[in-house]
Amino acid sequence: MYEGKSVSVAIATYRERKSIRKTIDSFFKTGFVDEVVVVNNNAEAGTDNEVKKTKAKLLYEKKQGYGYAFMRAIKESRGDYVVVCEPDGTFLA
Repeated sequence: MYEGKSVSVAIATYRERKSIRKTIDSFFKTGFVDEVVVVNNNAEAGTDNEVKKTKAKLLYEKKQGYGYAFMRAIKESRGDYVVVCEPDGTFLA
């Protein structure tokens, strides 16, 4: 929650099995994020298992591509604000 508004983080994942869990956890630790929505867009094996160890909502997008994955994540997000993020460790929460 930020200034009375709910905050969602939208993440599309493809080859981030090693960093996805840390990314999700770091957003929840901020205290501002109410929801993290992760879209599996043909992600590498083991990614789903890492996401399921967190409080994130896991979705699947059949249409391959960055845009399709993020559109799905944004559409499924419930927050008043939606933050789009890469789970590769280059963004700091």
